[in-house]
Amino acid sequence: MEYLEINTTKYSTVIRAAMDAHPKAEVLINNVAATGSIEEWCTNKRLKEYINFSINVGGSELWSYHDHPANLLVVASELPLVEKLASSNLLRFKEAAFSEQKTLLQRIKKWFA
Repeated sequence: MEYLEINTTKYSTVIRAAMDAHPKAEVLINNVAATGSIEEWCTNKRLKEYINFSINVGGSELWSYHDHPANLLVVASELPLVEKLASSNLLRFKEAAFSEQKTLLQRIKKWFA
């Protein structure tokens, strides 16, 4: 699976756009389903506090980071949305230097196993 590395400081705007594109997505914050409204948990300040974050659709992790939203990775199938956000000057992106079939969290867990 191919990934895109996202570079932005507008974390909440980008995450909200991803959620708008996937209204039935499951959001995991520190490996627990998000509760409350998006206005509560999706602010730049709150996103910087989370260690693990992911947006999942149909059991597949589409958007995720570990440690800080500056480490945001997106699956390549989200390229049309990423390009749209880039054209609005909300982010920059490049192809990630790796392409494994494991999710970001699976790779991190392997490091600590």
